[in-house]
Amino acid sequence: MKLKRIYLLPNELHENTLLENLSPLAVQKIKTLTAFFTESEKMARRCIAKTKPEHTIDSISLYVVDKDTTSAQVEGFFKTMDQEEAGILSDAGCPGIADPGAVVVALAHRKGIAVIPMVGPSSILLALMASGMNGQSFCFHGYLPIDHSKRIKSIKQMVNDSIKNKSTQLFIETPYRNVALWKDLLEQCSAETALCIAADITGPDQFIKTQSVAAWRKLPAPDIHKKPAIFLLLA
Repeated sequence: MKLKRIYLLPNELHENTLLENLSPLAVQKIKTLTAFFTESEKMARRCIAKTKPEHTIDSISLYVVDKDTTSAQVEGFFKTMDQEEAGILSDAGCPGIADPGAVVVALAHRKGIAVIPMVGPSSILLALMASGMNGQSFCFHGYLPIDHSKRIKSIKQMVNDSIKNKSTQLFIETPYRNVALWKDLLEQCSAETALCIAADITGPDQFIKTQSVAAWRKLPAPDIHKKPAIFLLLA
């Protein structure tokens, strides 16, 4: 196994931003590396092509790592690689955060391979920054359950945790279910609970708004259907 270093490479949150939110060092690494771990070959090729890479796209090795990929499979990838350096390229945002790339990082640590994080956008942190909520104590829950009764239970638990710990609760939903989740939040949260919706972050239609549930109840549903969004609450 030749692999000695793995770079954690964020990707743009919105396809129209043309890598403007990535650090120059991250862009340079994407341009020069010839091996990447990625959740989606299509998204990886699109990002790499934007950097005007030094190598042809067809000569670059892409190893797909998704939610079902095991550590044993990743170790198999390591054994077949002929490069000293590789990158983990997220579909959007930062690798390892709400992203399956964490399995690669964990194995790299066990194998003594250097892990080097690069600077780039994280929708979770950007939403927290822009929410006006507690940035000293917060918890990210990822996707809430699809089952309606379990989702309601999760919302109630987050509200209780927020009250108990005075902490901001962050979570996401599949974009086509955003409006349904918004309605559940208005039904389950008390009127004084602060609710932030941050959608299409860094995109041309970016929408970030924090107000009380009471205020949200007086408004029509925000335009978040089929848009990537982060939800935050502080009870």
